[in-house]
Amino acid sequence: MGYAASAWERAMTVQEVVLKALSGEIHWFRAADILGMSARTLRRWRERYEEYGYVGLVDKRRQIASALNALAIRRKSLPSTHWRISYTEALLGSCLGGERRFDEAEPLLLAGYETLRAKRGEARDETRMAASGLVALYAAWGKPDRAAEWRKKLGPTKDRTQLRRWHGAAYDARQRRPCPWLRARGWAPTKSSA
Repeated sequence: MGYAASAWERAMTVQEVVLKALSGEIHWFRAADILGMSARTLRRWRERYEEYGYVGLVDKRRQIASALNALAIRRKSLPSTHWRISYTEALLGSCLGGERRFDEAEPLLLAGYETLRAKRGEARDETRMAASGLVALYAAWGKPDRAAEWRKKLGPTKDRTQLRRWHGAAYDARQRRPCPWLRARGWAPTKSSA
């Protein structure tokens, strides 16, 4: 899922300041002051940068807004039966699931998967992304039987980079560990694999 240009600009600014602090050019308290955040928040951002690189600095809260915007554009410019609309709905469902809005995410992912399977086939990346989103949704929602059912439909994942491409470097900041969306697939990024 893409992010707004302003989110990338903010990430570039944060990256520049974090790199200056890492090199010792400025102190961490000064860096936090420049960015308008507490030193504790900046430590979290530094950890995300060290673990996920540049993508870890993008504000994940803007992802749902970007998905809604993309969906509105595609609904306006494409025929209502076009597969890209279903793909975007599935991406929106993944974003909502990442925010733990499971009741809203489930129908979008299910409808997106069914339409993509019918129009694109089960082996296509778009369809597999929707199925992967359903596995992660049910695992994070505490429904392991449903997650196992969809994991069986999904089959083996091509490779670990595919998971990162589909769902980004998601991170559960409250628990300070990789999110259940990646753990549900049996893989969570580490500093060495980022």
